[in-house]
Amino acid sequence: MTPDLFDTHAHLHFPEFAEDLERVLGRARDAGVRRMLTIGTSVETSRAAVALAGREPGVWAAVGIHPHDAAEADERALAEIERLAADPRVVAIGETGLDFFRDRSPRDAQRGAFRAQLGLARRVRKPVVVHCRDAHDETLAILAEERVGEVRGIMHCFSGDLDLARRCLDLGLLVSLAGPVTYPNARALPDVARGVPVDRLVVETDCPFLPPQPYRGKRNEPAYLAVARRVSARTAVSDGSPLELSRLLEGRTNPEREASVARHLAGRGVPFTRHRVATPEGRGETYAVDLGTGDRLLVLCAHHDAVPGSPGANDNAAAVGILLALLERIGAAVPPGLRVRCLFTACEELDYLGAREYVRDVGVAGIAGVLSLELCGIGDSLVVWDAEAETPFLSRVSGSLEGLGLRSEEGYHVVGRIPRFGSDHRAFAAAGVPAYGLTVVPAANAEALRRFIFHPWLGAARFLLGRPVPFDTYHTPRDRGATLEARALELTARALTAVIGDLRV
Repeated sequence: MTPDLFDTHAHLHFPEFAEDLERVLGRARDAGVRRMLTIGTSVETSRAAVALAGREPGVWAAVGIHPHDAAEADERALAEIERLAADPRVVAIGETGLDFFRDRSPRDAQRGAFRAQLGLARRVRKPVVVHCRDAHDETLAILAEERVGEVRGIMHCFSGDLDLARRCLDLGLLVSLAGPVTYPNARALPDVARGVPVDRLVVETDCPFLPPQPYRGKRNEPAYLAVARRVSARTAVSDGSPLELSRLLEGRTNPEREASVARHLAGRGVPFTRHRVATPEGRGETYAVDLGTGDRLLVLCAHHDAVPGSPGANDNAAAVGILLALLERIGAAVPPGLRVRCLFTACEELDYLGAREYVRDVGVAGIAGVLSLELCGIGDSLVVWDAEAETPFLSRVSGSLEGLGLRSEEGYHVVGRIPRFGSDHRAFAAAGVPAYGLTVVPAANAEALRRFIFHPWLGAARFLLGRPVPFDTYHTPRDRGATLEARALELTARALTAVIGDLRV
C-alpha cells in the first residue's frame, strides 16, 4: 500500500526547483508524499510560498523571516508577514529562530525578529516553525518567555539530544527529523527517534537542502522523504513493546496523556467506551476496552494521569504501556466465559477519583476480580498488595504466578493492606469486589521496602533520608523513561497473560 506522507518542511518555491517543479511534485506524489509545507524565509520568499500554495492543492505555506535575514525584519517587513499570514493557505509562522553558527545577522536582530514573530503567531493563532542552530538554551528560553505553548509548533531539523528533545516537548513543540537522521555520524538522533512519542515526532526534507544518505551530493526533494521516514520508524516506537508504548505518555501533561491513549486506541481501530469524570475534585476521561464476550469479568486498571512536575514514567506510563501491549497480544485469545476489561483510568492521583466515579456509575456486577497496575517499570519481583484475606481470585492469581515458575517470597510477594499508598482497585474493593494492587520491585530491596511501606513513622524518616527503589523516583522529576526496565514491564505482561489464561470457567 502506498504511504500517505506529509513533508513538514520544504522550500519548493526556491530557485533550485524553478526548472522542473511539476516533475518534482509528480515524483513526490508517486512516493506517497501527498501534502507538503513550503516555508518562507524572507518577505520575498514568503510571498512566493503563498503563491505556490494557492496554485497547488497539495501544498500549504508558512510565512516568516529566517534568522539569516533578521536584520531586514523591520516594522514594515513584519507587517507584510502578518498580512500574508491571513491567507487561508498559510498554516504556520516561520521559519524563525536563532542561528549562532552562521551569525549572518547580528544576534540582537535575531532575538528581536524571533520575539516579534512569536508575538505575531499568537495574534493570528497559528503555530511556529522554529530554526535553531548552536543556540539551544536561548531559543528555548525565548520560546518559554513568549508563551509558545499557546500556539505550539515544530522544532525544525532537530539536531540536539534526547534531553533537549524532551525540553521541546515540554514547551508543546513537535520534534522534526530530516535527512541527517540517516547519516552515519548521526550520533544522538537515533536516540531521539526512539525516545520521542510517535505522535510528537514528524519528518521533513528541508529540500533542496540536506538530502538523506543515499542522495547526498544531490538536490533534495520531497520524494526522498520516505528515506528519512523509514530510518526514523526503524529506530522509533515500532515494535509494540510495553516499554516503547509507555513513551506515548511519559513527560506529557495530563490532558496530553489522556488524549494520547485515546488516539492510540482509535488509530488502531480498537473499540472503547468513554466514562467522563466532571466533579469539583477533578475532570478527565476513563477509557474501557473489552476483550472476550464472557459473563465473568476481569478488570485490569492502569491510570493515565501523573502528579504535576513528574514525567510519570513508572507512575504510571509503564502500566498503560503494558495494557496497550496486552490488547495486541491477547486479542481474541480470551478463554470462553471470560471477559477482560482494560480500564485506563483518569484522576487516580486525586484519591482514585476516576475509578470511584466509574464504580458509582457503571457498577461492579459480574466482576470476578480486579488488578490495578501501579509502579510496574522497575524490578524483577511482583507484589500483589492489599491482600488482607484469602479469596478464590487471589488463589487463582497466586497459582498463575507459580505457574510461571515464580516462587513465593522470591519471584512474587503477597502482602496485606499498604497504609501509605493506594490505587484504583480500592474503589472496587470498597464495593465488595476482590481487588488488589500489582507492582514490580527489585527482589534485593524487598525487606527495605517492607520497612518503608509498613512502618509509617519510620517510612516518613526514610522518605526524607532516601527512599528505596522504585520509590526513589516516585512523584519526582526523576521519574523518567530512562529509569524503566524492559524486563519489569514484560514480567508484568507475562503475569497478566497467565492470569487471564487461568481464569477459565
